[in-house]
Amino acid sequence: MKDLKSRFAQGSGSVQLNSMVILASMMISKPLMAAEGYRLDDGSAENNVGVGEPPFGLACLNQFTAQDGALTIDSLSIAWGAVPAGTPATVLVYRDPNQDGNPNDAEWVYGGLVSTGSPDDDEFSTYAISAQTFSPGESFFVGFWLQAPPGGWHPAAFDQDEPQGRSWLVISFENFFINDLSSNFLPPTPVEEVAGLGAGNWMIRANSVPGPGALGLLLVARLGAKSRRRR
Repeated sequence: MKDLKSRFAQGSGSVQLNSMVILASMMISKPLMAAEGYRLDDGSAENNVGVGEPPFGLACLNQFTAQDGALTIDSLSIAWGAVPAGTPATVLVYRDPNQDGNPNDAEWVYGGLVSTGSPDDDEFSTYAISAQTFSPGESFFVGFWLQAPPGGWHPAAFDQDEPQGRSWLVISFENFFINDLSSNFLPPTPVEEVAGLGAGNWMIRANSVPGPGALGLLLVARLGAKSRRRR
């Protein structure tokens, strides 16, 4: 997977992505084994969301709060909606500078070029990212951006059973301002405030590297399980 942070220098202006950059630069990221981690969804989508035809695009973000024992994330898992498998996409990680849970001022820390996986079946595709470490209680965002493919597809799987109030939608037009989300056609907006969409959760997860405490508990659990099997 290409790390976009190595491709674009951070300057005073905004980095812009378009379909030509994606098609010219994309390396297919092979799905990994899914892992447990940060999630809002219940594993089943009730709807799929799209933004029509090119040159529109959509970015879907979930907000999480870092927890002890899971402070480092190293992959994202996404269940895709109705979109052809292999469609170019960009996975995203942002920090929350003022810790207000709102990505309008989010600090872009990772972008990786990937391709969509199995469509519209609640199956998660997992993509490795460069490890990102947060402090306990720190707010952060993960998600993806995808330019609308021709045909009016609906690429974002949307779980509406138990809305958590932490999913956000961004709509781009022609270019996606990846490091200045507030400059996009529709700046970051809670999904429940988007007309015709309603409350729900994007099926986007962040997978963590177990911390020392979690590893110790895992070792104890495994030793205990072995002891029970030997009786």
